[in-house]
Amino acid sequence: TIKKIQSKSGCKIIMPKNGGNKIQIEGEKEGIKKAKKMIRDIVNGDSNSGKSEKGGKTIGGKSGKTTKVAKGGKAKDKKAGRGDKQTATMTVDPKYFSFIIGKGGEQLKEIQSGSGARITIPKKGKKVTIEYSTPRELKKAKRGIKKA
Repeated sequence: TIKKIQSKSGCKIIMPKNGGNKIQIEGEKEGIKKAKKMIRDIVNGDSNSGKSEKGGKTIGGKSGKTTKVAKGGKAKDKKAGRGDKQTATMTVDPKYFSFIIGKGGEQLKEIQSGSGARITIPKKGKKVTIEYSTPRELKKAKRGIKKA
């Protein structure tokens, strides 16, 4: 299926190493759009694009030359099923946000990559949002936030 997407989109698909959860797509803007659509179709079970893969992947990341595709479901659904993203919140005093984010966002990136969860720091308020696929991801993210 990856070779088919690469062939039809003209993009290079780079699979994650060492259990990572990001697929990288490199190529021209139109090719990236086409590859993302093909992956979305597979995730959504569209029979015209090939066989559906177990687990699923969501499309996200930057527009332009490189786009990342994160493992997991399609997000923010508190009643999400297996492989889907779930959302939890954690109350954190805003004075600690700078420690969680770190210089240039490095600490936050480290917590996210180490846990597999996506963490959103609010502009106002105390509720930090954590998107996760497994209870283990949530536990690791909370531990990383507390350690920061």
